[in-house]
Amino acid sequence: MKYLFSNIILRSISILTTLLTVYVMARLVSPNDVGIFLRLGVLQAFLVTILDIAVFPTLLSTAVNGLLNIDVLRSLLKTLFKILIPLIIVISAYWINIDGSSLLYILLMIIILALSICSVILNAYLSANNRLANWSQIIIISECTSIYLIYNLSTHISDGVILFSMRFIIVNCLMIGLSTVLISFTSNLRNLIIRHKTHSRIGNDLFIFAISNYFTRYFDTTIISFMFSGTALGIYNRAMQISRYPQISIVSALSQILLPFLQKYNVTKSQITLRVYYFHLYFMVCNVVSIILILNAEIYVRLILGPRWVDAALLLPFFFSTLTMQTYLGITNSLFVHFEETKAYRNLGILSSVSTTILILYSIQFGDLTYIAIAFVFSITISFFASFIYLMHKILKLTILQTGLLILNAIIPLMYFGLVS
Repeated sequence: MKYLFSNIILRSISILTTLLTVYVMARLVSPNDVGIFLRLGVLQAFLVTILDIAVFPTLLSTAVNGLLNIDVLRSLLKTLFKILIPLIIVISAYWINIDGSSLLYILLMIIILALSICSVILNAYLSANNRLANWSQIIIISECTSIYLIYNLSTHISDGVILFSMRFIIVNCLMIGLSTVLISFTSNLRNLIIRHKTHSRIGNDLFIFAISNYFTRYFDTTIISFMFSGTALGIYNRAMQISRYPQISIVSALSQILLPFLQKYNVTKSQITLRVYYFHLYFMVCNVVSIILILNAEIYVRLILGPRWVDAALLLPFFFSTLTMQTYLGITNSLFVHFEETKAYRNLGILSSVSTTILILYSIQFGDLTYIAIAFVFSITISFFASFIYLMHKILKLTILQTGLLILNAIIPLMYFGLVS
């Protein structure tokens, strides 16, 4: 428990350090420059999503006694690079057609892509060897160093896209360098033990889920990049990002330590069922935070992003109304993997991506970011209902009444926002 608690604290500090970076970058880079960078980052977002959702938990689920299964790592990387080359060709054609893009921008995106892949793999490697605390420390050092360097570079670089790109390059280079040094000087990390235990089905299910989850996470941003200005894209994305920080500092930590915890102590379905009241308490805390943020959205934007991003305050209440549901969705990955329900998890991911795609495409015809935000709320609600009902009623065998009360607790912020708006 001491190990898990320290991991949560360090992970929370690392997320808050990232928030500090957002605070600094929002004052150095304009909404339009952020939007241009996001247009160029389509491939990076796609591959990092696959790595984060599929590779990372698969490595953890196939680790035996905390040691990484190198066979699984090789298999996943081989599959990844099979799709990497055609994707680079397709996305490069997309990059060339973007107004204002240049060869330098494309080069920066390719560098960021390569560094991001290495960073996520090293993250999974250290975590599978019980070094999640070390990774959090590496993030804290890297983010703090990047803030200092970017702030000084801003006096010499006037192009906001290049400056924003340099932040990602610096952070990833530092994380890769520090991780490599840690592995090199730690004997038990240098020696990989190969286990003859395969979880190919789990890996395939999570891989398919990761591809479908890309549409759930980024389809709205991708559509906005084609249909709206760079400024609109920048404002929408920053509003989405800062709306997640109130809960992501805990959820991000829990999502990475929950699976090792469940497997280490062999937690059963009945043990979770007997402690279902923890879900109520967790949802109630999230509800209070969500309602407070809905009422103070503009203050929150001015505090984190600054006055030139104030238009983001119009979108934040929509995102905050789904905060409780998103906190649940952020930790379900570990539960489905632990109970070997990855096939159902994959199908739920496909359902979520299809509903998100339909809703976003329908909302585009109104030509207003507000309608896209409404479509996002509906897509999160559909994903939550489908996942929650399946997990609680089908897997954990809760009664309809128990499941219904939990759902009612989780959607209180959404009902409140519907009333006050």
